[in-house]
Amino acid sequence: MTIYPLSLPQEAALLSSVILLVALVTVPLVWWQTRGRSNAAVAFGVTITAAATVLIFYLTVVAPRQTGVSIGDGLLQVNAPPYARLEISRQEILAAYLVDWQEVAALAPALRTGGAAIADYRTGHFRLHNGADAVIMAVGSRVLVLHLADRFVLLAPDDFDSFLEEFSQRIVRLQPAPIAELAAAALVEPPGMPRIARIVFLASGLLLILLGYLIRFKKMLFLLSGYDERKVKDKDALAHFAGNFVMLIGVAMPIVQFFDFRGIMIFGIALIPFSIYAVYKMNRF
Repeated sequence: MTIYPLSLPQEAALLSSVILLVALVTVPLVWWQTRGRSNAAVAFGVTITAAATVLIFYLTVVAPRQTGVSIGDGLLQVNAPPYARLEISRQEILAAYLVDWQEVAALAPALRTGGAAIADYRTGHFRLHNGADAVIMAVGSRVLVLHLADRFVLLAPDDFDSFLEEFSQRIVRLQPAPIAELAAAALVEPPGMPRIARIVFLASGLLLILLGYLIRFKKMLFLLSGYDERKVKDKDALAHFAGNFVMLIGVAMPIVQFFDFRGIMIFGIALIPFSIYAVYKMNRF
């Protein structure tokens, strides 16, 4: 089988590198900020941070290197880890045509339901503006559209022209795009973030607000990880700062649910240095 990989564009690769660098720097910082506390607190902080770093490394370095589409005789394999893996035979393809979704709004992605979207790079599961589900593996908007019985598959790997030529020879020949039919398709307004994700963000926010309230006003400092009463000089100042910080994050969580993927990513990156500063500040009380 011939493999056509999908490479990260420069902007996406740069953003991924920044995220990974921040994560790698965070691990020793968390260890440094928790040193001198109980072994359990140090182990917990470092383990959670290291696990998050490994996950980020997989998503930003390992997974993109495994993303691609393979062409065999009558068989197409789409691999976009960890989001999607498909095997499509020529018999499953109802239609195959070339389209630019900037010109055909019905096939433009409207909602990411389980994938990655950085700049023009998209992999995974999406909802299109025509309301249909789709698996996308592409950079840019000019894609090969495969119309299957239950979904669309939109592909644009590296060396796109060679991919199209081999696809036509070994899978099915390309057809003219049904522009009139696609243009007449009713466009569906994207419903926003999936309901379960909204519930998670809202519940997390309410929980953090409650914890912040208990710390700030009820002085329940034992809720803070690694809290050691013998090492605290000013309990009231610690309760005031830590409670306000936790409540602030709690208020932000329900708001984040209205952001797109890039907004959520920026929020997550911005939260890391603020959290490190908060830990540093609390250690001084």
